[in-house]
Amino acid sequence: MWILAPWRHRGGGRMLVEAALAARPPATHRIELEVFPDNEAAIGLYEAMGFERHGLRRDHIRRRHGPPRSTLVMARSFPDAAADQ
Repeated sequence: MWILAPWRHRGGGRMLVEAALAARPPATHRIELEVFPDNEAAIGLYEAMGFERHGLRRDHIRRRHGPPRSTLVMARSFPDAAADQ
């Protein structure tokens, strides 16, 4: 997801993540996401919502102009997820 600059820090990102978490199927054991490592605001939001840092994918995003970008992998586990259905 991407929040346009004029709309950042107004709760929209939190609402989108909350909606995605609420829509997860009951048997979902883990959700992963990737974020640019320099996006401290997003990382803080994800950590506040229970996501943990799991690793760095170096030079994962190739761009037409400019050097490749790395992404930080974050995940949230749901140990209470229903058994395989």
